[in-house]
Amino acid sequence: MSEYFLILLSSAIVPFVFSFEKKLKFYKKIHIAFIAILPIALIFLIWDYFFTKKNFWGFSKKYISGYYVLNLPIEEVLFFIIIPYCSLFIYATVRFYLKDKNLNIDKNYFRVLSILSFVVSLILPGGEYTFVVFIFFGLFFLIYPSLNFKTLISSNFWITMIITYLPFIIVNYLLTSPPIVWYNYNSILGDRFLTIPIEDFFYSFILLGSVILNFDKIENICTKRKLP
Repeated sequence: MSEYFLILLSSAIVPFVFSFEKKLKFYKKIHIAFIAILPIALIFLIWDYFFTKKNFWGFSKKYISGYYVLNLPIEEVLFFIIIPYCSLFIYATVRFYLKDKNLNIDKNYFRVLSILSFVVSLILPGGEYTFVVFIFFGLFFLIYPSLNFKTLISSNFWITMIITYLPFIIVNYLLTSPPIVWYNYNSILGDRFLTIPIEDFFYSFILLGSVILNFDKIENICTKRKLP
């Protein structure tokens, strides 16, 4: 079993087991979770495919199984399913135990944040990864206020996003320190937290935030239509 797969397995085991906890009952939402995850996973896998092909980042062969989907290790494909699932489990737990409240945030704040992100993508001296991640960060705050503003101003959403950074730091440190995942220095700013490129913090927010917002939207639709 590869080191990359062991990291994923260690990340998934607690959320998966506790999905069947009698009070939380997150297992009843697993079908909604995967409907929310799959389109976002596809977008990020396409991004991953082209960046790997261009050698903006890559994978050390001694830490992966050697099985590939196109040019991506099977572990990398599983990453975009397992890690978002873990974030949805965290979100479900936060919603169950904490009382939610709407934050006093106007849509215009998100529009300004989106514009600032686009500007930052143009002026930062990093490479292709830096540019693309800030473009996607800007698109996130341009698109989602229209698609799911209610969740975007939810205190539980932001508490969840803060909590996800703890496992994010642990997992990304384990991936980037050997390194299992390596980065071409010409494609990033070069600044790192421990061994984690700064861009990865924004990348994680876009990935997990999109999945959570999708999940809430789909769940609300199912509730209104009285679907299982």
